[in-house]
Amino acid sequence: MMFASTAEIHRKVASRRKRFFRADSGPRFRIPGCGKAGFALLMVGILTAAGSACGPKMIIRDGKQVPLEEAAREDFQKAEDFFKDRQWEKAFTEYQGFIKEFPTTRWSDDALFRMAEIRLQQKKNLEALELFAEFIDRFPGSALKSSAILRIGICHQRLGEIEEMVELLEKYRGSLRGPDRVKANYLMAQGYEQLERWEDALRVYQEVMPGIEEARRDEVRQTVISIIRSRLTVVELSRVLSEISREHFLAEVLIELTRRKIDEHDWKGAEEFLAKELERYPRFARRSEVESFLTGIRDRNVVDPSQIGLILPLSGRYQQFGEQAFMGSLMAAGIFGEDTKAPGEPFRLLVRDSEGDPQVAAQAVEDLILRNHVIAIVGPLLSHTSEAAAKRAEDFGVPLIALSQKEELTQDKDYIFRLGLTHSQQVHTLAEYALNQLKLTRYAVLYPRDAYGEDFLFLFWDKVVAGGGEIRGVEGYDPGATDFGDQIKAIIGLDEPSRGEKRMLERAGIELSPIVDFDAVFIPDSYRRGGLIAPQLAYYGVMNMRLLGSGAFNHPELIRLGREHVEDAVFVDGFYRASSRPQTYSFCRRFYQEFSRDPGIISAQAYDATRLVVNLTRDFGVKDREALRQSLLGVEGYAGVTGNIHVNPEGEILRPLFLITVKGKRFEEIKQ
Repeated sequence: MMFASTAEIHRKVASRRKRFFRADSGPRFRIPGCGKAGFALLMVGILTAAGSACGPKMIIRDGKQVPLEEAAREDFQKAEDFFKDRQWEKAFTEYQGFIKEFPTTRWSDDALFRMAEIRLQQKKNLEALELFAEFIDRFPGSALKSSAILRIGICHQRLGEIEEMVELLEKYRGSLRGPDRVKANYLMAQGYEQLERWEDALRVYQEVMPGIEEARRDEVRQTVISIIRSRLTVVELSRVLSEISREHFLAEVLIELTRRKIDEHDWKGAEEFLAKELERYPRFARRSEVESFLTGIRDRNVVDPSQIGLILPLSGRYQQFGEQAFMGSLMAAGIFGEDTKAPGEPFRLLVRDSEGDPQVAAQAVEDLILRNHVIAIVGPLLSHTSEAAAKRAEDFGVPLIALSQKEELTQDKDYIFRLGLTHSQQVHTLAEYALNQLKLTRYAVLYPRDAYGEDFLFLFWDKVVAGGGEIRGVEGYDPGATDFGDQIKAIIGLDEPSRGEKRMLERAGIELSPIVDFDAVFIPDSYRRGGLIAPQLAYYGVMNMRLLGSGAFNHPELIRLGREHVEDAVFVDGFYRASSRPQTYSFCRRFYQEFSRDPGIISAQAYDATRLVVNLTRDFGVKDREALRQSLLGVEGYAGVTGNIHVNPEGEILRPLFLITVKGKRFEEIKQ
C-alpha cells in the first residue's frame, strides 16, 4: 500500500470541507425560491426573532425542550466515558455523532481531537493523520492545536515519512509550548538521526535534555555520546563546539576532539588543544573530568608496573563468562595461595566492566592508562569489544592481551596480543591428527547452517583437501534441529526417490541400501547436537564411524546422550582439566579449593594471560610498557596451564591444543 503524502492528505481534507463550508468557514445554506430581496427580508425576520429570544438556545430531546449547551455537555460526557474506558469504537461513534449534531459548541474541537487520538491509539495512522489535519483546519485557534501538530509528526514517523515529519516540526516547533515542545524536539532529533543529519540531531537533542523526564535522560545522553564519538567528523565537531551545551555535552566534544588527535599520534597537538580550550571555557559542567583527561595525557608515560588492567563483561548477557575469566586472573595475580604471590608489593588488578559494549570497552582502556597508569591490560573477551579496545590500546602504545576468538585481531598492530581458541587453530589440530595419525582420508560433514557451522565447514574442507583427503558429503541442518534423518539419508544415498524412480525400483526388485563411502563424520556443533546425531547415524546404518568434533564437544553430556555411538570420537580443545600435565593439574586443584568449582577454558586462558604479565614484570624486572611488549614477543616455551606457550611475531599467543577421545563412559587425553 502506498501512503499519501502530507500535501495529498490536506488536499483530500480540503476537498471534503468545500462541500460543507465556504472559504470563510461559514455554513453554506441555499433557500429554494429565495432571491436577494427575499433573503434580506428573511434575515430581518430572523434577527427580529433572535432579538425577542433572550433565553438560551433550546433543542427537543425526548419530546421536551432542553438547553442546547446542556444536551451537548451530556452527549460529550457519554463519549468521554467510553474514551476513559478505552472502548475506542464506541467512543469514536459517539464523538462522531456529537460533531454532526453540535458542530460549534465549546466541546466540538475536543471531540474531533479525540476521534483522531482514538485512531492513533489503534495505530490507524493514515486515518489519524487525516483527522488531525482536519482538526487544525477547522479549529486553528484551539488550545489543542499544539498537541495535534505533535501527533501529526508521530503519524508521519509511524508511516515512515521521516522527511515530512521533520519538515512539519521544523515549521511549527517554535510555536509549541511546554511538554509538547519537548516531545516534538525529541521526535525531530530522532528524525534527524534517521536522515543521518547528525549535527542537527545533536543540536536538537541538547535542547531536549532540560525538559525530558529523568527516566529517558540517560538514554538521550548515551545517544548524543554515540553521535559525538562515531558519527561526526573533526570538521563537524569543531563546528558544533561553539553551539554545544556547556551544561550537558561540551566536555564530551572537547574530549572527543582530543581523542581524534591522539588517534593520529599527535600527542603534543592533543595537549595544546585541550589546554587552550580549557582557558577558553573557564566554567562548564564536568570541567574537572576534562582537566583530569589533560593531566592523563601529560602523564601518559607514567607506569605503575604492579598494576594490571582487566576488562571483562561483568554484567549483561555474557556476565558468566566474564566472571570465569575474572577468577582465573585473580589466581594469576597472586590473590590466593603462597606459591603464586609475588615478593614485596602485591600485584593489583584494576577491573572494568565492558558491559559487552565496544564504546565502554574503549573508554575503559583509556581510563586504565591515563588515570591508573597500568603497565598492561588483559581482555576484553568478546570479539566486538576486543576490536574497539585493541584500537585504543594501540593508539596509546600499551600492551593488551585479548581473550577473544577473533581472527587477525593482532594484524598490523604492535602492542596487541591474543590468547584465545580460534576456529582455524581447532581445525588445524583436528585435521592434522585425523589425516596423519588416524590415516583417515574420506570425510562427510554435518553442520549447523549458521555462521559458526559454516566457518568450521569451509576451514575443515580446505584443510582436508590440502592434506590429500576428500570431502564425500556435506549436509546442513537448522541450528535448532533435533531430527537429522533427512541429512543423514542424503549423505548415504537414501534420499526419497521420485515417484517414477520408486516404481522402477519396485519392478526391478531393488531395495536401496546405504552407501557409506567415508571414514569419518565431522560435526562442528555443541555436545548436545553431537550426542543426538551419533545414535541417528547408527539408526540409518552408518556404523563404526569415527566422529570428529570441535571444542564444543567437551562436556560429559556428549557421552550420556550419544552412549556407545560416540565411542572413539575425537575432538580438540584449548583446555582439558583432567590432563596429567603438572601445571594443568595444579591449577585445577587450586582453582577448586578457592572457588568450589572446576575451571573451564576461559578461566584457564585468563590465568595464562595474566600470569605472563606477572612473571615478566616480577621475575624479569620489566618496568615499562615498551620493554613488556618486547618481552612478550620473546616468550618461547612458557609452561602455561593451557599448554606450552610461545608468541609469534604477529602477537598470537600459541600453544599445542588438547586432543581428547571417548573411552567407555569417560574422556581421555590423547598423548601427542
